[in-house]
Amino acid sequence: NWWSPGDNGPCGPDSELFYDRTENGLGDISAEEFDEANESQKVVEIVNNVFMEYKKENGKVVGKLAKQNVDMGAGFERITAIVQGKQNAYDTDLFSSIISKIKSLSNKEDVLSERIIADHVRTAVIMISDGILPSNTDQGYILRRLLRRAIRRSDNLGMPASSLSSLVEEVASIYEGIYINIRAKQEFIEGVIDEEE
Repeated sequence: NWWSPGDNGPCGPDSELFYDRTENGLGDISAEEFDEANESQKVVEIVNNVFMEYKKENGKVVGKLAKQNVDMGAGFERITAIVQGKQNAYDTDLFSSIISKIKSLSNKEDVLSERIIADHVRTAVIMISDGILPSNTDQGYILRRLLRRAIRRSDNLGMPASSLSSLVEEVASIYEGIYINIRAKQEFIEGVIDEEE
């Protein structure tokens, strides 16, 4: 395959590594059979290696980069799902307690909304712990959009006001060993989310 961020910037060939989730393995399959297996999640992409070798300008490759590298992207949540024997990342311990809390605060069930809220609030908590605040520009705008989408979905579920900030504790419990700022700034993070809500 070929990876590019758009019309301009570094680019190059890439290789995608897929994990076969079937019990006995799919064996040798055709491209069409692979596409079907990918669509039905019998195989899941877990790693992507991009060989950053070329430079693109205005949609065309114009030459080689002075400094070439390999950019490896590993899907942590996907790998976790494989290791824990789950069908998707939202059933793993990276999300399960957050989703349980969302369910306890909701008066109706909507799996997609629950997943969006869990994912967006988790991301927002980490961003705020890193010093990013909601604003109308740059990273702050991305944070604001994430929170507003989570708020809209929480309204759809009938969650009471200030519900999103109560999810910070769940995120902190899962990630405090990795993102130490979450626990240290928990009250501040809850306040930022409350204010935006």
